[in-house]
Amino acid sequence: MQNEQTVISPKSLPLTIRDLTVAYHRKPVIWDIDLTIPEGKLVSIVGPNGAGKTTLIKACLDLSVGQQLDIPQMRHQLTDAGYQSVESVFEHGEFAVRGSIIDIFPMGSAQPFRIDLFDDEIETLRTFDPESQRSDLRVEKIRLLPGKEYPLDATGITAFRGRFQELFDIDLRQCPLYQDVSEGISSPGLEYYLALFFGELNSLFDFLPENTIYCRIGDLQEAGRLFWDDINSRYQDRQIDRFRPILNPHQIFLKIDTVLSELKRYPQISFKDSSSSHDFYTARLPDLSSNIKLQRPFSAVQDFLQAHDDRVLFVAESAGRRETLLEVLKQIDIVPQVYEHWSQFLASDQSPGITIAPLDQGLWLPQEKLVLITEAQLFGNRIAQRRRRGKK
Repeated sequence: MQNEQTVISPKSLPLTIRDLTVAYHRKPVIWDIDLTIPEGKLVSIVGPNGAGKTTLIKACLDLSVGQQLDIPQMRHQLTDAGYQSVESVFEHGEFAVRGSIIDIFPMGSAQPFRIDLFDDEIETLRTFDPESQRSDLRVEKIRLLPGKEYPLDATGITAFRGRFQELFDIDLRQCPLYQDVSEGISSPGLEYYLALFFGELNSLFDFLPENTIYCRIGDLQEAGRLFWDDINSRYQDRQIDRFRPILNPHQIFLKIDTVLSELKRYPQISFKDSSSSHDFYTARLPDLSSNIKLQRPFSAVQDFLQAHDDRVLFVAESAGRRETLLEVLKQIDIVPQVYEHWSQFLASDQSPGITIAPLDQGLWLPQEKLVLITEAQLFGNRIAQRRRRGKK
């Protein structure tokens, strides 16, 4: 087998790696790697196709202040690692390049980062709010994890193509999914073909710690049966689709009997109807969504507030969204008091209020005369559309 080579150029900074192991679904592909590249040296990594050269490069996607960075090369590395180029960063696995500024939302990170370059050197690394675009905390270093759960390097593509050809007797030239993967493109829904990238898949139960406690609500057996019937019906309908054949459910899902058997290993908290249970009564909020076609777009929430004397707390996703929501509410003569959190609102006697919390649905407690209204309830699908804008 002919050797191939990959070149690493650290330019002005040294690179040191100690005891590096990279695994896909708990199967190591490179392990116990120690590597030191002296300052200013050009190093070539030589090995046969599939030896793990690309995997090693992806694992080195750490960025530090003072490090030299080539933007076209960085674009290529991020794309290879599964990141998606967008106009504005809102979600994990996205990056955007605007002149000498690179925004990126690393997988596993609680917030996105802004990379500010001076010429070809990283001058500052900061966290930032994707809503307001305001930079926040400075950091010295960030670590970038792969953006996808499947490898679209040469080894991953070869594994996918081989298993796909074994399973499906179709004209591969007419299969967009196969052609996309062959070209290294992350096709929508590709996560449902994980079994074609790996010889063996793990499940959630391979990663749960021994002290796990799970909450059981409702009839899991029946819910699992209905889910399995649904995916099996979909498989029966689409298994002969020559343009996008799908895998047998057994290859990517666990049956409910297997799930329940695994859950027996852990203690559980079960919620059931009982005469001795406590009633935490909640009521369903009416539709409070706005309608820009109406003369009073926010008439639903205005009418609700006028009809009830409950204390109301509006909830925004972020500080930037809170400021936007405050401006919108001010235009309809609703001026909420800003609170840091729910407990602070409860301790006061003012209404309405507004706070920041990661909630999609609100809450109505008639007995306590408390109402939570989220921005998702006010703006509906526009919240989801806002998060998708800018994707290429």
